[in-house]
Amino acid sequence: MEFAQKAFGTSSIEALRAKSAQEIMDAALKPPRSRFYPNIDGYFLPEDGRAIFAAGKQSHVPLLAGWNRDEGSFRAFFGDDQPSVETYVARAKAKFGSDAETFLKLYPAATDAQAKRSGQDLAGDQFMGYNTWKWMEEHLKTGGSSIFRYKFDHTLPLPKNAAPGLEPTAPHACDIEYVFQMLPARDLPWRTEDQQLSELISSYWTNFAKTGNPNGPGLPRWPEYNSRDGYPVMRLDATSSAAPDKQRERYEFLDRLNSAR
Repeated sequence: MEFAQKAFGTSSIEALRAKSAQEIMDAALKPPRSRFYPNIDGYFLPEDGRAIFAAGKQSHVPLLAGWNRDEGSFRAFFGDDQPSVETYVARAKAKFGSDAETFLKLYPAATDAQAKRSGQDLAGDQFMGYNTWKWMEEHLKTGGSSIFRYKFDHTLPLPKNAAPGLEPTAPHACDIEYVFQMLPARDLPWRTEDQQLSELISSYWTNFAKTGNPNGPGLPRWPEYNSRDGYPVMRLDATSSAAPDKQRERYEFLDRLNSAR
């Protein structure tokens, strides 16, 4: 009831139920925002999700999962500092200590531009990439079902009034309009390749919803995620194709750090 006490000065369920949904949302979105976690209620969620997957008690159904190229911002790593090799290395050593050398191999920074990109990659991995990867890895061990992994690499077109120097990105959740063929929901100068990618992705997702497999006639083959084939990833872009995961060591590194906590 910590949230109720701090937000509304009450520990009464009845008092919370008397609040409007908007009041609850407004209070929940005030910093810090990480207030709510899965509630182990003994009914819908009988135990911690990690324990459920470790024991193979999750639903044994096919899984399609992945993330976008720019899930996070380099600002999460650099703060207000300008991205540079010197700043990047200094922050890496301060953040990762004895593991900094390994980190710098996996998230390299030979130039200022590469340092900025690696900072962006780390932010995305810590926000979305690693957690999704871990989910798939656990399901691969105990789920007894097919897994299909993707990476949405397609950058959105810049708005017509974009500021000079603004870089195109593929941010968190930008794939949703492509999946549901709702590109007009965003006021952007959509290109032919955007329309074609939306057709492709919506076909993959529809096939998966129907059969548990995204593949279908006329679509680039999407292989299952498994160790035998190098943990293939379907790269969704203007020229979509699948290839073995070349960044696995990054997630294994983050997993080792997370396990040591």
